[in-house]
Amino acid sequence: RGELAGDDVATTAARNVHPSIAAAFERIDANGDGDIAVDESRSLVFISSHPSQTLAAVSYATPNSPLVQGSVSLSKCSGSPYGVAYDPSQNVVLVACHNLVVVNVSDPRNMSELGSTDVDTTYMVDPRAMCINASTSTAYVTGETSDSIAVVSYKQTAAPTITSWFISEM
Repeated sequence: RGELAGDDVATTAARNVHPSIAAAFERIDANGDGDIAVDESRSLVFISSHPSQTLAAVSYATPNSPLVQGSVSLSKCSGSPYGVAYDPSQNVVLVACHNLVVVNVSDPRNMSELGSTDVDTTYMVDPRAMCINASTSTAYVTGETSDSIAVVSYKQTAAPTITSWFISEM
C-alpha cells in the first residue's frame, strides 16, 4: 500500500475486484485502516480490520452480494493489522502488525492463526505494506516509523522469523 489520499488504496483495490467488495471492505473495516488480499481462484478477499483486530474472508462469487464466509480474531497480532498478503501455495494469509502473523485460510469458515514472529520494535515499527515471494516463503514488510524493510521467512508457518532487514539512510 502507499499513501494515496489517506488509506484509500485498499478501498480502490477492492473496487478493482468488484464495486460491491469495496462496500464490504468499508463495512468490515469502517475506518479504512485495514488492507485486503485476493484469492482469485476461490473468489475470496481477505480483509484485515484495524478496529476489531480480525481477518475476514469475503466471497465475491456472486459479485453483487458479497458474503462473509468467516473471520478470525488476530490474538497473536501485537498491534493494529495493516499489510495483508495471500500465499496460494501454502493457503495462508500473512498479516503485518508490529510482528507478522500467519493465518491458515484453507477453510475460510474456520480460519486459524498458525504462528507469529516475535514483536519487533526495530524493523517492523508501524508496518504499512507487505509483499511476498511465495516460491521462497519470504515476506517483505515495510516499517513506516522504522524506515526499514524486514525480511521474514515463513517456511515454518508456526514459527516465522525475521531473517534480515534493510534500513533507509535518508
